Amino acid sequence: MEKRTILEIMKPHIFFDDQMTHLSSVAHNIPSVHVPFGIRNLIRAEI
Repeated sequence: MEKRTILEIMKPHIFFDDQMTHLSSVAHNIPSVHVPFGIRNLIRAEI
């Protein structure tokens, strides 16, 4: 299930996520913030 579907039902005041793809799908309806500290944001050499 897409996060966009869930967020449209829940209608949060603000949405935080570590992946830009999740943010771009909801940014037109929900204020969104990118959190640059998730697993997807690690440099491959560090993993």
